Amino acid sequence: MPRITTPLALLRALALGLGLAGGSAAAADLALILSDGAAGQPGRHAAVADAFRAAGYEVTEALDPDRAALTALLTGFERRAADADRLVLHLTGRAATAAGLTVLLPAGTDGDTPAELLTEGVPMALFLDIAARRPGHSLLALATPGGPDGRAMTVPQGVLVLAGAPEDVDRVLAEQMLAANRTAVEIDADAEGVVFAGLVSDLLRLGAAAPGPDPAAAPAPAPGLPEDLPDQERIAWDAARDVDTLQAYRTFLRDWGQGRFADRARDRIETLETAAETAQRVGRYREIEVGLALTVASVTELERRLSAMGFDIGAPDGTIDRRTRQAVAAFQARAGLTPTGYFNTATVQRLIVAEGG
Repeated sequence: MPRITTPLALLRALALGLGLAGGSAAAADLALILSDGAAGQPGRHAAVADAFRAAGYEVTEALDPDRAALTALLTGFERRAADADRLVLHLTGRAATAAGLTVLLPAGTDGDTPAELLTEGVPMALFLDIAARRPGHSLLALATPGGPDGRAMTVPQGVLVLAGAPEDVDRVLAEQMLAANRTAVEIDADAEGVVFAGLVSDLLRLGAAAPGPDPAAAPAPAPGLPEDLPDQERIAWDAARDVDTLQAYRTFLRDWGQGRFADRARDRIETLETAAETAQRVGRYREIEVGLALTVASVTELERRLSAMGFDIGAPDGTIDRRTRQAVAAFQARAGLTPTGYFNTATVQRLIVAEGG
């Protein structure tokens, strides 16, 4: 199946038709359960929702939601996703692919043609993007008869995907991952008739956490990590580095703000913020230069003037390349202008005056 390559900003517009900005409410474990009765069974939908509630999840659910209802559910759920401790999206329905885009078809839609798939379906990448808000702590369960199995999808770093027929996915979730609290690596996927993709590790357990020891009765644990437990902080840190976004590092600091990787996370946030600010500045410089509508002939003349003033421009050819940028920046610095390396009105005027008009 083709990889999902459509920009997520466009996918949001197609799927929701509105911005999803807004503040986040505090949350613990969140589960979104969406089912198309034509693809699954209403009884299974209720059983899955009840299983997550029994494990302590706050459940948002809908059976046979149309596009409008699905939009409303996604809007509220996405706003809270980044603040969840564990995040599960369980989708039962018809999935199809058109023009390289995998979509979930809401109830009441046909999707008989590629055009209908693109206009009526909700891009699977949107659900994956929501799951990626909690790298290392999120699962997308895709229960679609005859649909994509997850291995051919482009899964964001830190997201676990469980895919298969509805009855198999529901059974694995309810019996193995919730009741038995097993991780993906502890489940024989082939025997269960399902597929795991993405971050298949021993990090994510979906079941209710076992009660902790009574602090008054139990002795204080010795410093360090017990040898028989996975290094959860290391796994979370590796997941954040794999994603390498501001959101991923901020989420890591929310959980491990006093941990041994916290300073490195803060340093990376500062680096990414600086890079973003630099990119914005360069974008503004480029827009100003484009606004001058410089022709090849005018750039050639400006390069000739720079060369005549001793700046290494190479042969003036009307092409703004690396040497042109360096020469422009050097001239701007000499002229007391901000050395951006991009032409602007002040730079052009100073060049004309400096070279004698």
